[in-house]
Amino acid sequence: TGVDIELDRSGTLYLAFDNDDLEMLNKRVVWQQAAGLNASHLTGAETRRAEPFVSPDVIESVLFPDDWQVDNRELCIALRRYLELKDVDVRENTEVTELIVDGSRITGVRSAAGDIMAGTTVLAAGAWASLIKLGAFPLPLSIQPIRGQMIAYRTAKRLFKRVIYSRGGYIVPRSDGRLLAGATSENAGYVKLNTDEGVRRLIESAQSIAPALVGHNIVDQWVGLRPRSADGLPVLGDEVVLEAGARERDVAVLERVGHAADPVVLLHEQVLAHDLLARRLLLRRIEVLDHLEHVGKARQVE
Repeated sequence: TGVDIELDRSGTLYLAFDNDDLEMLNKRVVWQQAAGLNASHLTGAETRRAEPFVSPDVIESVLFPDDWQVDNRELCIALRRYLELKDVDVRENTEVTELIVDGSRITGVRSAAGDIMAGTTVLAAGAWASLIKLGAFPLPLSIQPIRGQMIAYRTAKRLFKRVIYSRGGYIVPRSDGRLLAGATSENAGYVKLNTDEGVRRLIESAQSIAPALVGHNIVDQWVGLRPRSADGLPVLGDEVVLEAGARERDVAVLERVGHAADPVVLLHEQVLAHDLLARRLLLRRIEVLDHLEHVGKARQVE
């Protein structure tokens, strides 16, 4: 597409400030290594050599070298450009009210502009997923919005090489000089507003990771709504793909086998089932849980 999504292969560093942090990190390393993922411990001194501007209070850290990042805004620009190049029909500002059900199969969606049929339907309506019906019925899963506030700094030079996490939050360096700090996790309904308390907590979290940020002004702040299912796990179906349940700190490695030859409908998020379909999706959910248990629980609950 010619769009630079700023793929950064520096990895992610997770800091420990006390023994509780160490215990949590050790558990994470165990299941990640059991799943075949790379993770290595760094002493406090090694951590500061790797990232000189982290807090002197850090006692240890874990480096996840294969946990990379891209600039999500540039990624969206690249996606739009790719769709244009491939002549994909994109219909914006078109309300979808329900999934079309034929027997035990989902065959498309009903929209304000008419029915759209497809062999595979991907619902990605995020926190608004529960507003889409399954035929004449409400979805048997409840997806709720989780408000995430974020802030951004701008520094004269880039202070950090990689994404850095702590128990209280994280910071993300960008190539344009911005340093993002996030994120709150709040049950606030669909209210997309920054709050004084939320911003204060983000400043405290960022400064605990990097005391060098003290005295720097915030140059931007924003809010997003993340989808969350009752147990925080994703839900997968057969004729429909749902990715409405996992937040950014929930880690799960899931595979979906098969390549769709039929048209695909991609919505901005959710799904589920009528009687038979609901049972099938429940079975897929159990399969996912069994898989995660087998690999040492590829999910970290914080």
